[in-house]
Amino acid sequence: MDCVMEGNKPTVLILCPTRRDEYHAAKINDIPDDTKQRFRFYKATSGENESFDLLRYIELCEKIIVKENVQQIMSFSDIGVLVHSALVQKFPSIKGPSVESVLVPFHKYYSRLYLDSKEATLKHVYIDPTEFDVDKLRCALDYVGVPGVIKPCTGTDSFGVSRISSVADLQEYITWYNSQRLGKQSDEVKFTEKYADTGMYPYFANNGLILEEFVDDAKTASMEGYVFQGEIFHWQITENVYWKKHPLTFKGCAMPFRTFDENLTARLWATYDAIIGKAIERGFDNQFIHVEAFVRPNGDVKVMEINPRMFTQIIPIYRMCCENGDPMAALLDMGSGVRPGPCIWNYKFGFNGYVVTFATGKAEELLDFDEVANFPEVSLLCCHGEEIKDCGERGANLAFVNIAGRNRQDVMMRYYYICEKILKKPEFSPSIEDEEDCNDYVY
Repeated sequence: MDCVMEGNKPTVLILCPTRRDEYHAAKINDIPDDTKQRFRFYKATSGENESFDLLRYIELCEKIIVKENVQQIMSFSDIGVLVHSALVQKFPSIKGPSVESVLVPFHKYYSRLYLDSKEATLKHVYIDPTEFDVDKLRCALDYVGVPGVIKPCTGTDSFGVSRISSVADLQEYITWYNSQRLGKQSDEVKFTEKYADTGMYPYFANNGLILEEFVDDAKTASMEGYVFQGEIFHWQITENVYWKKHPLTFKGCAMPFRTFDENLTARLWATYDAIIGKAIERGFDNQFIHVEAFVRPNGDVKVMEINPRMFTQIIPIYRMCCENGDPMAALLDMGSGVRPGPCIWNYKFGFNGYVVTFATGKAEELLDFDEVANFPEVSLLCCHGEEIKDCGERGANLAFVNIAGRNRQDVMMRYYYICEKILKKPEFSPSIEDEEDCNDYVY
């Protein structure tokens, strides 16, 4: 299924391989219409029940590029950027990142191996999901420490992230993970076998896991910037916030990052620049790239993960809290060969918060859609009839709440209020009462 915005203008192909992409692509309509481009939105399927085939989607995009003389591509998600890189490989005149420069940060083990600096990396071990040797698993867990965190090397949307406290936990997790794969080859593995150098990167071609040390005594900084014509440009640093009593449950993104330490800010950007420089060496260009890092109380910076695309969910906060704060417009500029203007904070406080639940069932059993209509700050991530499944410790995300204001306390209290009003089963969701110190409820 696809959608075209009519007009006799150069064509920009908007990649929408996932429903989340469709949600973010809709924001392009908010960009002032004095652009000289014609937008071509290409969705993955025409119905929710159709299975997605990544390689087939790429083939169809190739046909659109040839038929409609596409001159620019926009991508926002992990899968979208993979598609983008494959199309750049096929059509070198189109601006964008190389396959290698996207796959290395996308693959959590290779990003540790090739992009992290020695000082900024976490302890980590690659885990073969066919490996059940107790001694080897014990050695791995002893190395990273207890508890550890395990996740798929190529997972998206925090799928499969779990704490591990024993070898038994590790074995149980591997059994569960293998049951999820059901012996099938993932789209990402098929992609790498077709487009990547699996001789140089053998772990690209399997569904491996990474076990890492668990960090629970740190803030999480979210550094965003972009590469334009081989040069690094900074965007903003925001803060990823987690619930204190649910440390793997993402609460949201706050702007600005809570520090007045210019030295720390400089070190964060230095960490970012070192990583992105290595990505550029592998062909990363004309795209946003996002780095999350832990900042420990002693000021140590440790990389959490690297995402070779923009941090889409915080776009509304950038727009409300910054001048030239629209990354969609910046992507359009880059694709047209124009360097975007600087993103400048306007001193508003912003919060992009999740509405999260640990309950399961139909979406309408968990979320009051009628009440949602009363709050323009809310953007839905689910729909009537959708089955909300168990997402483990991270919880299931039902909606975003986007709020900005001059007072940080008022912004956060508004977030808590909206969550309480729209959740039908708030007892299955974290709340302000779960915070260890309610004087710190601001974040």
